[in-house]
Amino acid sequence: MKRIRKMDILLFMLWFCVFPIIIPDKITYILQLLFSCFIMLYSFRELFRIPWFPAVTLFSISMIISCMVNRETIQITHVLRGISYGILIIDVFCFLHKYIRIFGTRTLYEKLYKISRLYFIVIVAWITILLILGKVSADIGIENEYLILQGKFNTAYVLIFFLIFFWLAWNGNRVISCKRKKYVFLCLFIVSIIICNLVQVSTGLVGITVFVALLICPSKISSIIRKPLIFVLLILASMMIVFFIDVILKQPVIYDLIINVLHEDMSLTGRTYLYALLYPLLFKSGLWGGGFGSYVSMQLGYHGWFNAQNGLSEIILTYGFVGGITFLITVLFAAVSNKANLKELNAGIIAFVVIAIVEVPFDVRFILLLALFAFSRSESNLNVNDN
Repeated sequence: MKRIRKMDILLFMLWFCVFPIIIPDKITYILQLLFSCFIMLYSFRELFRIPWFPAVTLFSISMIISCMVNRETIQITHVLRGISYGILIIDVFCFLHKYIRIFGTRTLYEKLYKISRLYFIVIVAWITILLILGKVSADIGIENEYLILQGKFNTAYVLIFFLIFFWLAWNGNRVISCKRKKYVFLCLFIVSIIICNLVQVSTGLVGITVFVALLICPSKISSIIRKPLIFVLLILASMMIVFFIDVILKQPVIYDLIINVLHEDMSLTGRTYLYALLYPLLFKSGLWGGGFGSYVSMQLGYHGWFNAQNGLSEIILTYGFVGGITFLITVLFAAVSNKANLKELNAGIIAFVVIAIVEVPFDVRFILLLALFAFSRSESNLNVNDN
């Protein structure tokens, strides 16, 4: 029987903080705070082993300062959650750097594959139970409160992570040969698409499709994010594109995709109205924004949005222009630090950038991808394409 290493337990705790399962919110927040503090105590000294280490702390620091500046307008619980979130982001960088330094990139991806596989199995089993119990509606799919990962977007994002780690780490087993890997991946891709369709998360469908398409394409396409300036420009473009969304939606190909493939309305479920009002609101964010949990977009009073439905815009609204700039510095750091050209990881990151056009995935989940992007090393048994 293999002995479970302490760092593997901590890795699972870190994963839980990023993708908490459905338990009462107060318990989730307490566990996230306890786990993040525990991981911080264990791995904080690793921070000083990271080249240009201040770059990985700036976004967290700006987040914490934003919460303190806005402490009188947001709830004290949100201040504490914002601080906890800032700690968690530093944890991701410190702990993953330490894990790779001690055990190597290959071992890390094997462990992350096993954890994400467990989540995948639980998701499939849970949704199967919901189908049997008749908790699925033809009109609204599966309600968020029934989902084990506390929402349809978390469910979709876990599926993308699972596909990334499967392709990076799976090398066959006693039943299925590694030669059948593409066929197994195809089956997992189809299951993921079915799940996204059941929970009716179109952005998940798009993200998974973009990821798989980039895997099929030549590696040079996905490796463009290894160029720091291009990576930053892609992030900026994911925000700027929403201010020209009306022009884009008028294109016949886009119209056909939205209406006939995704079966959405041309307002993107009301997002186009939100984007029309978003531009002036961004300039009111100031240096520090509204603070964690401020839900600034609710001020627009349209459709009951809790966020800007755009990744970078939400960061600016929440943490101000300082938060937006420090986030871009983190992205720049990851690209500059990147040494291993892992096509699967590159494709996954680009998929999240595409999702960020109409959703808010630029949080600790994206930070996890950035940390892997920054610290992964080329190893002979990884699918590496070094240029």
